[in-house]
Formats: sequence, structure tokens, C-alpha cells
Amino acid sequence: ETASRVLNGKYKGRTARSKDVMRRVEAAASALDYRPHNAARSMRTSSSGLIGLVVEESVLITHPVISETMRGIAQAFSENGLVLTITSLEGVNERIFDSRIFHERLLDGIIVVDNISPELTELMRKRISPCIAVNNNDWQPFCCVRRDEYAAGFLAGAELAKLGYEDALYIELPVRNPPADFPHYSEPDRLAGFKDGFCKKGSKNGVKLYHVSPSEKMAPSLTHYLLRHKAEIGRKTVIVAATCLILHCLKTSLPELQMRPGSDFGVACLDDESGLLKSSPGLSRVSFPRFEMGQIAGRMIHSALKGSKDECKSVALEGQWLPGASTQKT
Repeated sequence: ETASRVLNGKYKGRTARSKDVMRRVEAAASALDYRPHNAARSMRTSSSGLIGLVVEESVLITHPVISETMRGIAQAFSENGLVLTITSLEGVNERIFDSRIFHERLLDGIIVVDNISPELTELMRKRISPCIAVNNNDWQPFCCVRRDEYAAGFLAGAELAKLGYEDALYIELPVRNPPADFPHYSEPDRLAGFKDGFCKKGSKNGVKLYHVSPSEKMAPSLTHYLLRHKAEIGRKTVIVAATCLILHCLKTSLPELQMRPGSDFGVACLDDESGLLKSSPGLSRVSFPRFEMGQIAGRMIHSALKGSKDECKSVALEGQWLPGASTQKT
């Protein structure tokens, strides 16, 4: 019994004698090349310790920042003896219910990430519980973690208005999930928040919206648009990238204007990623604690497995405005 507790990480070893017991058990296990057998353990505990991550392949390609959230989840799991496994990488639709994962009790729980419909998330929740929705359209009082996109948009809009900008060119890439073609909650929430923050009552501020078509020609089409409207861009204008992907396109397009960002016009982004800190250190942006979001989700599902419902209350994380040289007081 003592050896089992040591090898399963449940033996505390608080006294000198117990610490000596731990060392001797671990030494014997090392000499025998002993490794825990999860399948055998699950027969006794009725638990596999495996948690599935459900995410669309397209999300991994177009939103590489999701890796920061996944690292947070993995860290929380390592603290609590859980193992993360990718459940589905493509075709997240009703066909995934034909998988063994949903027919057999292979997983102790699932984490559903990003642009998956609330209806499909609810179906998964009925098949496997607990189910945590991360940065997802599904929002309930418990077991959900996501960014407060309205607050982020409002924060950026208000800060840019304080700097004296009067016109905002808001550029976004519509986020859709075929075949349902529904928007990710971040898209309307972020835009609504920005408009409310930038165009306060009594001000003459205005927001012009430009949708970039999702194609291989995003950067050229954006360049063409900016050149056609160059005369409308001045010191009182701020170009706002709704996402990091749009910002990367902007970095290709802006040099064609032959104008200086930060002095001739402003540039800001309503999102960020670790790579931006290196490629655009002076960018004004809203920063989100993506790693922390993953940690919260990981700890939340561990609490749900223990039956601690009070520790599973849904969390909406607010972003932080980080001013940089790309915007200046006008």
C-alpha cells in the first residue's frame, strides 16, 4: 500500500522517516525499470486520466496563438496528474460521434476550443462530462472560459479616442465555421465594444469597416484598398487590425502607402501573440492572458472531476491595453 502511494504521487513524505521510505521505494522502482501501467490503473480506479482537446484543424492553421492556451492547459494537467490528448484535428461536426472516443469511455473529460457551435458543444457535453468550453460561442454559468471581447474592443476604442483620433479604419477577417457559417462570438463583440468606446456620445468620431476576404490574396487586396483610400488617411486616422492575422497583412501593405505609422497615422491591434513582441515591439495593442486562460480551463476540469462545482464557475478574462509608438497623441 505504501509503495503504491509513493509511485502514484500520493505519499507526502513529511517526516525524515517517510522521506527515507520514499527514496527507497523510488530507488527500487528505478532498478526494476518500473513504469505505471495506465490501463491497469484505470481498471481499478475507473478513470483513465485522459482529457481530450477538441479543436478544428483550420483553427490550428489560422490561429497559431491557440498553442499558448494549450500550453496553459498542459501545465495545469501536469500539476494534477492528468494527460492531454488531441481528440479531433479536422471535421469537427456530428460525424465525430462515430468515433470510439464517444462510444467508449476512453476519456475522463473534454475541452472544446474555439469556433465550434454551441449546439455541437452541447451534444459533446451530453456524451462526455465534464466538458469545458474555451474561447467558444457556448457560454453558461459553469465550465466556460473565454476572453471578454466587448471589454477589449471598448478599452482600445476609448484609449484611441483619448489620444485624439477621430477616424478609425477597422479591418477584420470574418471568422466562419463551415458548413453552418456562424460567426465566432469575438467578431461582433469586439467590433461593438470598439464602436462604443471610440464613438462616445457627443463626439464626431467615426468607424469605417473593411472586411478582408479569406483568401491567399488577402495582403494584395488590402494594399489595393489602402492605396485607393490613401487621401482619407491622416494624422487623425487610426488603422485598427481586429486580429493578429490582419496585422500581419497590414505589415506587408502599409509600406506601399509611403507614410510613417505612428506619426502620419496610427496603427493598433485588438489582439496579440508572443511573436508580436519580437516583430512589432512598438505596437499599441490589447493583450490577453492566453496561457492563463489555458491554466484556468485545466484546473477547472480537474475541479469538475473532483465534484467541486463552486470552482467551476465560468470566467471571462479581460484584456490589457498596451500603448506603443504606433499611436501618438494627436
